[in-house]
Amino acid sequence: MKDIIDVAGLPTIAGAPWRAGHIAERDAPLVAKLRAAGAVILGKTVTTQFAYNRSGTDSQIPGISLTRRRLEQRLSGGCRGRDVLGAIGTQTGGSVIRPAAYCGVVGVKPTFGSIDTGGVLPLSPPLDTIGVMANCVDDARVMLAVLQGRELAASPPIADRPP
Repeated sequence: MKDIIDVAGLPTIAGAPWRAGHIAERDAPLVAKLRAAGAVILGKTVTTQFAYNRSGTDSQIPGISLTRRRLEQRLSGGCRGRDVLGAIGTQTGGSVIRPAAYCGVVGVKPTFGSIDTGGVLPLSPPLDTIGVMANCVDDARVMLAVLQGRELAASPPIADRPP
């Protein structure tokens, strides 16, 4: 989870020194939906203050560094798609699709408003979107269905799919 999304019992610092002691009291609705579907939340990624602007090398909180791109670990912009089934981010400009491209994973920025942004610290409410990053299209499809509250249709066999 990107660290502007509330996860009960974990800090939501949002890269802001004055929020260093803030612990979320409850899950954001999107986190609750994922947990109800069986997801295990492994942790949170560090972000620039309120996810504004591009990633840098240092946060403004002593002892915490922002995620750096390291090709040997396929790590960039908070996404470590190779180590987990999926990751949740937010996109106001390009914060889901760009890190996914850097990491060689699937990144999906769905339609505005299709995923509840409650419990997510806003940057620009009319533009903020919840997005997913996953190792493959099917994993991204499952995560999106859960987050959007949709029934998950069976995926057709590869041989039956159009090119």
